[in-house]
Amino acid sequence: MASIDCFSYNVKGLSAPEKRSQICRSLQKNQVGIAFLQETHFRDKHVPTLNHLIYSQWYHSMSPSSVSKGVSIAIHRNTPFSVGSTYADPEARYLFIKEVIGLQLYTLGNAYTLNTNQAEWLDSTLNSFITHIITKEARDLHTTELIAKRFTEYYNALYNL
Repeated sequence: MASIDCFSYNVKGLSAPEKRSQICRSLQKNQVGIAFLQETHFRDKHVPTLNHLIYSQWYHSMSPSSVSKGVSIAIHRNTPFSVGSTYADPEARYLFIKEVIGLQLYTLGNAYTLNTNQAEWLDSTLNSFITHIITKEARDLHTTELIAKRFTEYYNALYNL
């Protein structure tokens, strides 16, 4: 399978149609296969139509009350992608998608952390990830243990534990 370029960007709001078009043009120009967008500022039931011809699959974590949060994942139409399940944070801070790209199973994660208490937030988010995405839907226990171990190693290294 060919490589897939991924891109992460804090868009600081995507309410304006011009800004959505500008972001999609930039993603297309840079040949991005999967885009991870933070601070989209969408609210439940107030998501604008995102029927871009190139980025045709969009997944969101939206807040029911606040427009200061939100994350999205956009998938290029040529990315061989099949979604299995999604898990979105009720506070619109993270989104996990379990998917198949080509013939390989992956989990995509997009998160926008708080400015304070980041270590505690990351710990809580990773526990939620492990509980809802890995543990409940694990098909291969060895793979689940390996992913959990790598997240633990990353977390410990990040916070010098």
